[in-house]
Amino acid sequence: MERHRLLVLVPVNAPLLTALAISVGFQKTYTFAQVCRDRMIAYALGILVAVGALFLNLNLAPTEEIILISCKMSAWHAPATMIASIAIMHAFAKSLPEPATAYRDTMR
Repeated sequence: MERHRLLVLVPVNAPLLTALAISVGFQKTYTFAQVCRDRMIAYALGILVAVGALFLNLNLAPTEEIILISCKMSAWHAPATMIASIAIMHAFAKSLPEPATAYRDTMR
């Protein structure tokens, strides 16, 4: 993505996420600080989803070696590769702290 588009995307999403946090946030919010916290959690979750999508998307690059490997794969190799890829992605996602838990731990 071009940098100027990203520069526009982040501030444009802030009011949208604020409105969503007020109306249907992760929990009931009473102060603007709580609304901002919900907004930051939504940003963090969005980043985690993007990382997971990139991991799945970029896991195997379409190079000559990958094409050669795919031609040599048997019928059970494809499902095994998919299961292993998803397991690695979930292990990566589970190794990161939940944004709400990380925030709660810093407040103690």
